[in-house]
Amino acid sequence: MNLELTDEQVALRDTVRSFLADRASIAEHVRPMLNDATGTTEAVWQGLADLGTTGLLVPSEYDGAGMTMVEAGIVLDRRTRMLYDDEHVFINGESFRAGGQDALLMRQLADQRVLSAAQWVRASDEAKQLLEEWSHAGWMHSQGDAEEGA
Repeated sequence: MNLELTDEQVALRDTVRSFLADRASIAEHVRPMLNDATGTTEAVWQGLADLGTTGLLVPSEYDGAGMTMVEAGIVLDRRTRMLYDDEHVFINGESFRAGGQDALLMRQLADQRVLSAAQWVRASDEAKQLLEEWSHAGWMHSQGDAEEGA
């Protein structure tokens, strides 16, 4: 199985990455839209539609891009972020209720992208289980793994 991206997939990834960096940054777009029912603005949605991302998985005979989950995954991977509000943590489109010490740890993880071993020890069993699930899903890695890949 070839896991390398094709030239077309790389171009798609880079185009979406550039668009989101320019028009939908985390600080200036995503966080302010957390409580909005649509979660985005008309301009950003139209921009994504103009890029063809809304029709990636629609078959070409129905005027879609006719692409596969590989291409859709490339787009979604570039948008993967960990966010939070007063009561929830959001990661990859999933929402989890968080309170107390666990909420503080999750907010730190979202803001700083890392938790120390001392912080890990203070997490509840439920939070540790959730973090392990995220690790198995590839959404986070041990600090040693991240350093080896750098």
